[in-house]
Amino acid sequence: MHWAKKRQRINPIASSVEIKLLTRAYKTQPRNPRLFSKLIEALVLENQLSNAIELCEQHLKTYNQDDNVYAVLTYLYRKTYNIDALIQTGESALRHSPRLETQLQLAYAYADKGSYQQAAKALPSVNDYLALTANHLKLLFETHLRIGQAEEVVNIYHALPLFRQEDSGLKSCYIKALHQLDRQAEIESMISHQTLISQHHLPEPAGQVNISELNQQLTSFFLSHPQQHYEPGNHTTRNGSQLYFESHWHPSLGDLENRVKQSVECYFHAHEAYRIESDHSFSLNLWANIVGKKGYQISHMHPEALLSGVYYVRVPASISRASQSDNKQGFLLFSQAETILTHYVQPSEGLIVLFPSYFYHQTLPLEHDETRICVAFDVIYERHNKLAVL
Repeated sequence: MHWAKKRQRINPIASSVEIKLLTRAYKTQPRNPRLFSKLIEALVLENQLSNAIELCEQHLKTYNQDDNVYAVLTYLYRKTYNIDALIQTGESALRHSPRLETQLQLAYAYADKGSYQQAAKALPSVNDYLALTANHLKLLFETHLRIGQAEEVVNIYHALPLFRQEDSGLKSCYIKALHQLDRQAEIESMISHQTLISQHHLPEPAGQVNISELNQQLTSFFLSHPQQHYEPGNHTTRNGSQLYFESHWHPSLGDLENRVKQSVECYFHAHEAYRIESDHSFSLNLWANIVGKKGYQISHMHPEALLSGVYYVRVPASISRASQSDNKQGFLLFSQAETILTHYVQPSEGLIVLFPSYFYHQTLPLEHDETRICVAFDVIYERHNKLAVL
């Protein structure tokens, strides 16, 4: 395996400044689709969903029949649970442009309203599932699940090539389908916490910064950086912030990235479920989670990654004492709705935890006025190479 450069770079300017600059540029170039998409992304990240919706609606009034804006608007309505507006917009869009994505969004909306026959009728006829993106397939799967067609999800999933079955978002839908079909043994074989969750403390490399010094440098960098996003939109942090960074912003970030990559390579070598060849290419996305009192991450998984993990930079003393009682505040909890299996991990400074990205996980809220800092990461498989999975 080898590590590829990330395709998308993080802009180091503050999000509030970025939104102002993009808004100003959009006013001068309103028909520039890249500017429009970047502005929408920035608004969503800052949880300004109403502003994003208003921008889309105004754009459609001014420049009628913009297919891309219809697609974005239906996504935003779905995200804000405005199903009636999604249906109205989706039906309007389909009258002049029957795009696949809009059909899928509309079918999902009908299913959410309980109109299962309408949902089934609205689903597009697909002859080549390989031609669909992972997001389109996931939306298709979710609609089939909502209208009680779990067997259809299983059949389509099995028809996909192995490298596409490893998409965590699709695999998560597949597990839900197995649950609807009461195939519990298969679910538990896929969610083997004891086998597939790996945790160890990073070793102290000779001649380099030790772990304690590395964590101190990281703590200072994260707490002082101005580009923290408090409860960023479309993300999982509550009562805390996330910081998206590039490894070249500080020497300690590059040091951590190299150590994480070494741990990932060891994980792949140790787990026979993955057969990684020399031409397989991966990228690594890292970001920091900073939470205080009552801070936590809601239950979630990482649909676009193959492997995910967390490295603990700063852990409050109250978490270290929690093992002496039944109180597990601040712990990492793996818990899946489709099975009773659960698994707890007690954080400690210098600990790295690796797990399949389709594992649902969360953290339990901190009870004291302390700060916990960790670096979460995703290992992204570059789809132009095929991953062989046994």
